[in-house]
Amino acid sequence: MFFINNFFYQKQKENFLSFIKRAIEYTPSIFVGLLVSAISFKFYGKENASIGPICTLICALQHKSFSIDNFQILALRVLLFGLLATIAEQNLFFIISFNFIVPFYIVYFLSDDFKPKNYFIYGFTYVILQSYNVPMSRIYIRIEAILTGLTIVFIYLAINSFFTKNKKYNDFSYRGIKSINNKLLTLYNKACPINKSEDIISIINEYVSEIYMDTLKRNNTMNNRNITHFKFILILEEINILIEREYENLYKFTKKDSEYFIMLSKILERISRILKHGIYKHESEYNIIIKMINDFNSNYFLSNEKSYYEWLYVIIKLRNILYSMFENKKDDFKITKSFNFKLMSLKKELNIDKCHFRFSLKMGIVMCIAFTVKYFLPDQIATRGYWLPIISYIILHPFYEEQKETIRTHILGNFIGIFIFAILFKYIPNNTIMPAIIICMVFSISSRNQFFKKIYSTISALISSFPYMNKLVSISSRITFMMTAISIVWVFDNFIIRTENYKGLIDKISELIEIDTMLIDEMEKAINNEVGSEYLYEILLKAYMIKNNIIVHEKKQTRYKGTPIKDSFIENNREFIVESEQLINLIRKYNRPEDKKNISIFIKNISTILENTAKIFKNEIDDISNNIQNNNFNKKSNSYLIYRLEKCLNSINAINVSIKDNMDNLNIR
Repeated sequence: MFFINNFFYQKQKENFLSFIKRAIEYTPSIFVGLLVSAISFKFYGKENASIGPICTLICALQHKSFSIDNFQILALRVLLFGLLATIAEQNLFFIISFNFIVPFYIVYFLSDDFKPKNYFIYGFTYVILQSYNVPMSRIYIRIEAILTGLTIVFIYLAINSFFTKNKKYNDFSYRGIKSINNKLLTLYNKACPINKSEDIISIINEYVSEIYMDTLKRNNTMNNRNITHFKFILILEEINILIEREYENLYKFTKKDSEYFIMLSKILERISRILKHGIYKHESEYNIIIKMINDFNSNYFLSNEKSYYEWLYVIIKLRNILYSMFENKKDDFKITKSFNFKLMSLKKELNIDKCHFRFSLKMGIVMCIAFTVKYFLPDQIATRGYWLPIISYIILHPFYEEQKETIRTHILGNFIGIFIFAILFKYIPNNTIMPAIIICMVFSISSRNQFFKKIYSTISALISSFPYMNKLVSISSRITFMMTAISIVWVFDNFIIRTENYKGLIDKISELIEIDTMLIDEMEKAINNEVGSEYLYEILLKAYMIKNNIIVHEKKQTRYKGTPIKDSFIENNREFIVESEQLINLIRKYNRPEDKKNISIFIKNISTILENTAKIFKNEIDDISNNIQNNNFNKKSNSYLIYRLEKCLNSINAINVSIKDNMDNLNIR
């Protein structure tokens, strides 16, 4: 039973310590927001005090990733949406038009399926700044209040950045190579069985997400640093795959093989230490490592020749990546590349069948209805009318989550929060309002559990209504607006525009198959010596993000049980992504004329299988007809490229089998 299980108590202890750590981390952000609220209230009127919560969110989201360039963009957007919010309040026409167009724009243009929370701060700014009606004659005061708040936030974040330098890339690269090395050590001592690589996969997923968040500053395009670290991720994946292949032949291991992996382990250990502190800062240590790698490649070999060449290629590529990290080359940023890539992505999403577009449309319509209802509320109950659009916005915040689950959590969290408020805060002296709000805000922003977040935020919102109205009016208003907002969202989710995890799962599998096809096209361009896409690594990064998205959707969807897609389709696609990137580079570098015909046939076969896989997935055909080409194929070819293409073909075949085996779960007719 759980109450006598030591692991249960250990887990609770870890959760509690994690909560305390986050509370300490986010408390300064809350005080900054309260300071901005107090200043805005005193100098710009209570209608501008709502800028404080916006500043709290900015501080909380930016305190670990602050940069001047990024803050400038954020500040301009906050100013823009503050201005649009003020204009939207002026009359019914603006309320209807602006409150559809602006929320739609915010979700569609400023977020995507992978990091949907990116839009939240801008939407929250737009919604909360309509809490009080500000006439156009006083719009300059609102702009001045926003600028004052942003200035205070900038000062805080700039000071904070000196104490919290962002070293996440260093940390992830160190943890990644360390985890890989620990797994490598098991090869030569033969003591540990193969594991599921959960540690390295978890690190890689976090690593990829960090790179992706960085690319959002440039419309999803990657700079030199992003590309270097993403190549490093692919190397980690490749080494992980190679280690697992070596386990299959562990019984054939010789003394020479053990010596090879012992020495490689020593090199990786040394690399991990220099990565932890930043490789570009330690030139002498970097030179020693490069010399060790070169000596290793010259003096150590494996008994299996093909396996040896696989390891040799990976180690050489690792050496080149270390050089790029050490060089720390500045970016040659091209705004046209960034703009074109963003435009391509948005055009592709402009489809009613795409979840991103459907969610954007739903957000626009629901917010338009919520603000219109608020406009027609009688004066006597409209005092807290802004709760209606705010609650509607917060309920809609998740992109794909089953809305029923979100609504259930919201209802329970709000009612428990109201109950606690009614019991514990029966008599609240004015001098305790601010401390109570601070405590609730700290609890809300620090909690990872969405249910508890709802409880704390509800209590905080109710306390903040003092001394403007009595407790009974505050509670009844909250319940009324909450149920109205939930009704609006529920009707739209069930009868008009439905977004759900299962739909997101199908959408992302289809998109990942499309990206696999793009990668095969890149191989064909490489064999024909054509210029490849300048967005190759952006495409590969997107494939990783889609892969992670599919895993999340499958865990949360309710159509079937288990995670067969994750366990088969995703695992095989991971290998294909890694192999395809390696092959594109290998073909461009070692494109021998005598191999061209065989490679072309192989690539055509891979393309045919994937094309038929896509047709099976779309229910266009019931079974596969590969039309594999065997004519004039030299099966005795000893080309290393052919060997790697065989691995790639095996991955595509496995992907095809996974789709066929899971069609009962993926039936989208």
